[in-house]
Amino acid sequence: MITITHTRPEGTIVEGTARGDGSAPILKTAGFRWAPGIRAWIIQQSRDRAAKTWRIDQAAKQLRAAGFQVEVSIDETPRAFAEAEAEREARAEQRADTYADRAERAESAAAAAFQRFHDILEPIPPGQPILIGHHSERGHRAALKRADNAIRRSIEEDGKASHYQQAAATSERYKQRRESLGTTLRRIERLEAEQRDIARKLQGYQRQYRNGRGEVAYVEDHEAATGQWAEQLQAQQQQNADELEHWRQVVAAKQASGAKVWGPGDFAKGDEVLDRWNRWRPVLRVNPKSLTVPSGYTWNDKIPYPEVRGRREASIPPTVQGA
Repeated sequence: MITITHTRPEGTIVEGTARGDGSAPILKTAGFRWAPGIRAWIIQQSRDRAAKTWRIDQAAKQLRAAGFQVEVSIDETPRAFAEAEAEREARAEQRADTYADRAERAESAAAAAFQRFHDILEPIPPGQPILIGHHSERGHRAALKRADNAIRRSIEEDGKASHYQQAAATSERYKQRRESLGTTLRRIERLEAEQRDIARKLQGYQRQYRNGRGEVAYVEDHEAATGQWAEQLQAQQQQNADELEHWRQVVAAKQASGAKVWGPGDFAKGDEVLDRWNRWRPVLRVNPKSLTVPSGYTWNDKIPYPEVRGRREASIPPTVQGA
């Protein structure tokens, strides 16, 4: 019996199979991947997300056609976002520790190989050529070969150490990056837009298509979601609401600590805005969600408010001062 289970906390997992049995090609074709850590087939990045039913149904149908007995269990009940976020942060800390340990081992291996390189060459006088035909020729060539292997190993391990150090630093900055004000504000905007889209799909909506003259050519009616699709949308709506509350609290805490959330009321035409690249640029127009600034070319750029890092008021031209 093969069981394909999906829950929001655990994602999509296949039980009752092995990596090399007859189900493997079918599951791989359907988009499943083998997870060595839990020794099971999974759908990657399926935790805390709606079930990818098209993949699950495809796999179940093909497995049954191949003679397997298959059960499918899907539970779309979301878990508390704070719990999921705390788990992600814990995994990031664990990754940072793992990468730091690997970097330390690689540094030790690089140092040992480098020392071995010097030890091999120490008995050979500097600049000593290989004496062709001499009894030392064979040993000299072998020593140079070992020295070459040792220095190559040292360089390789040093590269590994640098890679793991960078990976450890990235994992350590996980929470800082994820909770940065600009990133959080953009995430809130995306979630709010997704909530509006879910509400439309649950209630049903119309989509208008216009011709080249801007006239409505025809209207497409979309009925309200029903059945399993509606259940998934409602679960996602609940999860998004929980996530929105979490990130709004993060923003409120940053504001209480002195962080500034910029908006259209903070700018006027002629002011200067500091963008994410630390460049001061004049404001040409203030929009509800962004500022229009010159690009330096024949077009203008727009800076969304979450990317604003500072403001300078418009200065009065010298010819006007004192007038």
